[in-house]
Amino acid sequence: MSFVWLASYPKSGNTWMRLMLQSLMQGGEPVDLSRPITPGLPLRSRDTLGRLLGADCGELSAEEIDRLRPWTYIKAAGLLPGPSFHKTHERWRRTAWNEPILPPEASCGAVYILRDPRDIALSLAHYTAVTVDEAIAVMADADHTLAEAGDRYCVLYRQPLGTWSQHVLSWLEDADPPPLVLRYEDMIDDPLAALTGVCAHIGLTAPAAALRAATRSCAFDVLRRAEQDHGFTEAVPGRAFFRRGLAGGWRDTLSPAQRQRIEDDHRAVMSRFGYLPPSR
Repeated sequence: MSFVWLASYPKSGNTWMRLMLQSLMQGGEPVDLSRPITPGLPLRSRDTLGRLLGADCGELSAEEIDRLRPWTYIKAAGLLPGPSFHKTHERWRRTAWNEPILPPEASCGAVYILRDPRDIALSLAHYTAVTVDEAIAVMADADHTLAEAGDRYCVLYRQPLGTWSQHVLSWLEDADPPPLVLRYEDMIDDPLAALTGVCAHIGLTAPAAALRAATRSCAFDVLRRAEQDHGFTEAVPGRAFFRRGLAGGWRDTLSPAQRQRIEDDHRAVMSRFGYLPPSR
């Protein structure tokens, strides 16, 4: 079969949607946060590449891994019993050999989750233990990359993000297959409609009762309590992953100067998706 890519800039609601989908696959039952959300091959690691190649990949450079990654996904997709949901924070891009890093041959759909960058700055600062000003700078850094700890011996693949604006546009203008665009703010307003829309986009049929149960099982306050009681495998130790689950929290937290910096950095894309009035 193949993969459904759940893509977003970090701290945009990707994990929340994955949990709703996982709950839906379980008929709407709560998800155990102490276990991995998506079981199976960890597609972002050198170990997986080595297992599929039958070779040690520890000394491959980032460029060599980029060359192999499309093949990795095609090979892994052939081992799947059905569609598999996988998150990515990487911007959509091509390798130096002009191949899509996430090949359409291994993909049966994509969803891009979009969030107001003013709220992302606050959530990112909390989650990565940096200042809000540092988070704002990261979101404006065209060279920002995850897992960039040297080309060799890093467990995870290098994942270029670019700026928040570059990230959004890479998925919305270049990605193949084109994704469903889902705003985090709309997920908060109507999670049932958001989940139903995702299922329709990827061709997943589910009973209405299961859809309703999945959104109830993954309500933000339910997830927050579950994390407090049992922990969460994807959380940074000592910091809550499910913190507030609000839209517009920037209004009473960002300083005027911080807000202005974000808006100046990303005005065109923010205007395009309703976070600012249209540019004149």
